[in-house]
Amino acid sequence: MGLVLHKKGGYCVLVDVQVNAFVHCFVGVQRITSLYDLEVAICKNEGVDDFEELGLGPFLRHPLVIHYFSLRSDVTQVYKITTEEIIQLLIEFLDASRSNEFIKVEQFLDFIANKRLVECKEWLGIRIQNLGYVISCFSYIFGEGRVYKWY
Repeated sequence: MGLVLHKKGGYCVLVDVQVNAFVHCFVGVQRITSLYDLEVAICKNEGVDDFEELGLGPFLRHPLVIHYFSLRSDVTQVYKITTEEIIQLLIEFLDASRSNEFIKVEQFLDFIANKRLVECKEWLGIRIQNLGYVISCFSYIFGEGRVYKWY
């Protein structure tokens, strides 16, 4: 990947540097996110309709995308699932779980893959950072004596 300059508001901007900074910030603040949401956010931020227009190569081969989403080489397309849908599925998963049951990220990803009829959970392109924190927030918000355990 070479350096790509774009003119933005009278300034030349190194697009790869800008996209890298955006990706770091995006995954840093999103406890739960998806490749789809990241790609949409980058395109919106850069004012393009498609990541390829940025001249940085394929989105799924971008080094930070591979790093943060632990992408396998057999992932060839971005699965369309939003963070909002993931959270709705998490609530459904938690409601179906017994409150004394330990919850693992892998179990939740398997649940989503089964629900969405996706052969391999890695193809979902979902990043979950600190599921325990998210679940404890749900327990606090929803109350009703629900206490979930995770590890």
